Amino acid sequence: IEKANSVYAIWDRNTRAESTSTAPTLTRANLQQQTIASEQVNTFSNSAGGTQTWNVRTVSENPVQWYTSGTTRDAEANDANVSKWGWYLDLRIQGQALKGEMMLDRMLARGTSLIFGTLTPNDDPCADGASYWAYTIDARSGARTARPALDFNGDGRFDSGDTISNTPPSGYGTDSPISLGKDGTIISAGGQTQFNPSPELQGRQSWQVVPLDIANGTEEEVEEEL
Repeated sequence: IEKANSVYAIWDRNTRAESTSTAPTLTRANLQQQTIASEQVNTFSNSAGGTQTWNVRTVSENPVQWYTSGTTRDAEANDANVSKWGWYLDLRIQGQALKGEMMLDRMLARGTSLIFGTLTPNDDPCADGASYWAYTIDARSGARTARPALDFNGDGRFDSGDTISNTPPSGYGTDSPISLGKDGTIISAGGQTQFNPSPELQGRQSWQVVPLDIANGTEEEVEEEL
């Protein structure tokens, strides 16, 4: 009997050494579901006239409501006000039969994206071979990334040319398990695919106030880039 292997993300709300009296008992109903919404073969074109054809999959983008409606900032510390404790993604195409797709290795986190590879065994137990997929999804919600994360048309950019009707695909079929290169490429036996982390995590992330000349009683404040 084939099983639906799944990817889960659970919200750890006690990350500052808080004491935990009892751990919450969670089921899938406490998590936001994401699905592999579609699979299709698509040809991507670039401005130089080149094309590349890929078998791609697209993940849903269901929003996660972390707190129940009406929860105030002060009430967020109470676990009773949590609506969703994370998300899950079944490794099956929505509405299709189970095929035993499973994740091979640990996921890799790059920016707000998760990268992972899967294997689906051959339907014939006497035959060799398997099919492989590489995925990039949003780590915070399990949904597809808001912007293109993979360079499907091979032009070195990550823009509308890497989307299908302005929707960025979430994964593609590969010839082998994947690995991640130091230069941001996803590597398989069939070649390399450029990966781009979330653009909002590039460049300045935040500011902190640095007090100056406190000893002389003339405290000034400047902003220091982190």
